[in-house]
Amino acid sequence: MNRRRTLIGIGAAFVATTAGCLQASEDSKKEATSATDAVEQYFLALQEDDQEGANQHAHPDGEYYLDDESDPVLSAEGLTIDETEVVDVETGVRHVYEDPDEVSIDERVEEERTALEALQDEYGFDDYAYVRHDAEAEGLTFTSIYVLFESDDGWVIWSVPTVLHEH
Repeated sequence: MNRRRTLIGIGAAFVATTAGCLQASEDSKKEATSATDAVEQYFLALQEDDQEGANQHAHPDGEYYLDDESDPVLSAEGLTIDETEVVDVETGVRHVYEDPDEVSIDERVEEERTALEALQDEYGFDDYAYVRHDAEAEGLTFTSIYVLFESDDGWVIWSVPTVLHEH
């Protein structure tokens, strides 16, 4: 299985396990004013079984946009979100690799930055951010990181780190 599919699978699994984790809120309908808002509102919408609301916070060409064939599992009882914060590119890239000695992180970060710039040019995005989302379920703690872009319409989720240069 190639790395992109693995990462997308991990991201999809996180969507599936996180979807029911947040408290229901009308906030999922609001425009995201920050990258962290976009992540939080995306998962609030999923918890509310609101695919359209979730898609407001995901780019149509990105990995987290839900189409008619998407069927996220919306049950993750007992999941709590501990922290959502913006992190740097290197942190996002390092998160993907279990053994940073196996690959050159500096090279991967440079590839990621090149891919970010290419997507910004192609889509006219104003900025990008990496958002770390820490969570806990049944005594297990896990962390996911998302790549988001900002446009005139606000912040939208694109993918997990390192998928960009494979796009």
